[in-house]
Amino acid sequence: MVVGSAVWRAPGPRAGGAGSRSGGAGRGDRPARPGAPRAVAALPRGQRTAVTLFYLSGLTHAETAALLGIEVGAVKTRLHKARATLRQQLWETWKEEEMATAEATETTGLVEVRVVDVRRRPAEGERPNFVAVVLEEVAGPRRLPIWVGDFEGTAIALHLERVDLPRPLTYVFTASLLQAAGGRLREVRIERLVDEAFYAVAVVDGPRGTREVDARPSDALNLALLAGAPIRVAPDVLETTAGEDANAERAQETLVSEGTEGTAEIVAGMRAGWPSRTSSTAEEEGAA
Repeated sequence: MVVGSAVWRAPGPRAGGAGSRSGGAGRGDRPARPGAPRAVAALPRGQRTAVTLFYLSGLTHAETAALLGIEVGAVKTRLHKARATLRQQLWETWKEEEMATAEATETTGLVEVRVVDVRRRPAEGERPNFVAVVLEEVAGPRRLPIWVGDFEGTAIALHLERVDLPRPLTYVFTASLLQAAGGRLREVRIERLVDEAFYAVAVVDGPRGTREVDARPSDALNLALLAGAPIRVAPDVLETTAGEDANAERAQETLVSEGTEGTAEIVAGMRAGWPSRTSSTAEEEGAA
């Protein structure tokens, strides 16, 4: 049921144990909608307490009734009224979000893309090195390389290759902070290209509403990959891979130039430079 899964976060200590409702652990895996905690907090006290005990702590109707000192029928009545209120509030919130997203996409004509590769060309002579993240049109053949720094590009390459690291990198930490603060990255938009510099916006939903945050594309793309947020590009920016200007020539060179390394090669090179577990263990034992 929509409301049940919307208000559910995680089962309490008794979920899965004796007397708890079956299936509680499975429901705990479902993420709550961003507006659900606020909607629950706004319920009348009796309904809010019943929802907290039954849905969030995983207690049965009988256990909830015993704790509240009321009959089981009264618990069911409170839950029924709470579900009706939450259903209406969360439905309106969902409609507002969907309408806003659809209106923005329809008005601006943004094109949805996905990250498909990271390309790196080492420095050679007077030619500097470069790292580019390659975006691909979801519903078409066009590709767009965006030039980024070594660190940012490497972080994306590690994500694409699903490399597990012992400690969180900066972007993983940032994504965790956003989630802990009750925020959600709705989408990332690459909106402009000015003098070979791309400009991006991160659209963030939070307790105080929706905000558009100015961002470097490299930072925004890393966060979008971790959050699973859609990435959209302005049509005129996507067209920089066509034509005969300097941006188009550089873009095509990035995509087809010989001597560039792809995502797998970048990650393989990093792995080769990491100390092996055997040698690390030997050094630790020697130091001891």
